[in-house]
Amino acid sequence: VGRFNTNELNSLLGDFPDVHELFHVAYQNHPTLASATRYLVNELFGKYGLVILDGDDPALKRLLVPALKKDLFENLAFKSVNDCSEKLKIQGYKIQVNAREINFFYIKDGLRERIEKSGDRYVVTNTDLAFSKSDIENEIDQHPENFSPNVIIRPLYQETILPNIAYVGVPGEIAYWLQLKSFFEAQQVPFPILMPRNFVLLINHVEKQKLAKWKLDTADLFEDDFNLKIRYLKKNVPSFGNAIEEEKGVLQIFNDLKAKAAEIDKTLVAHVEAQEKAALKILRKVDVKFRKALERKEKEGIESLLQLKEKLFPGGGLQERRDNFLNFYLNNPDLVETLLHELKPFDFRFNILQSGN
Repeated sequence: VGRFNTNELNSLLGDFPDVHELFHVAYQNHPTLASATRYLVNELFGKYGLVILDGDDPALKRLLVPALKKDLFENLAFKSVNDCSEKLKIQGYKIQVNAREINFFYIKDGLRERIEKSGDRYVVTNTDLAFSKSDIENEIDQHPENFSPNVIIRPLYQETILPNIAYVGVPGEIAYWLQLKSFFEAQQVPFPILMPRNFVLLINHVEKQKLAKWKLDTADLFEDDFNLKIRYLKKNVPSFGNAIEEEKGVLQIFNDLKAKAAEIDKTLVAHVEAQEKAALKILRKVDVKFRKALERKEKEGIESLLQLKEKLFPGGGLQERRDNFLNFYLNNPDLVETLLHELKPFDFRFNILQSGN
């Protein structure tokens, strides 16, 4: 989409009054999405050392020609990726992407549509464009910029342009790259080391104060809702009983009874054990009743806690998968500097960063 014109974004930017000036300059002063993105990324990260390449550049696209021909004429990616994917399935990996027989789009004059083989012709879907084998081979040689790789080919393309020692990504991306290993080997392109990236949970001072008020810490937020409510009640309600300790007391009583029963008549032990099970069942029912009653009394606090957890773990997932970077950057222009200072690329523990006093 790098060639897309940014004119239509002007009205969109006007709908968001809090958009940082940086974004107005990026999307209003640059004619294409690619040039706007280059400006934006350079403004945010340029001072740290940054190389930006435009994958749509004709000179770079020419480096993709050998892979492009093998994909169209030999279906190399389709065969290699599917074979590797089946092996990963056996190992328990969830398949992230599926290769097509042809993994390229035809891109020209605002058009980007898939290429498919139909008989002995190569057709551009949703158009009247069609090529013979010799015609499309000539088009590849003369205008490689008219071909755009899909998600299967893109990693090979980027590693062909700039080989990396390592690729850093989230677990889903790592699994997706693993599907491509055989394909890279078939294309004789070096496959990078795969590394998980850092994960961060950002908590502001208001959220931190709420946790302190409830006598909870950030580690508690990683509990499921049931256990989180239990922790809240334990920390905030003095009358909240400890069912485990109460069960220990009941068990001790019945252990003593079973010892006496064994001395009197061993056949009595089974009867005592049955009564023990019944007593524990009653105790657990009472405990559930007490807990639910306390939850009703503490409804406001518990609901606020669960709302906070939902904000920090939206939909039960990670904050970074739902919340936009801008939500934090607008309130903290030093966020990038903070992340660079705090994060250690080879430390794979989950990071919790708290802001404010």
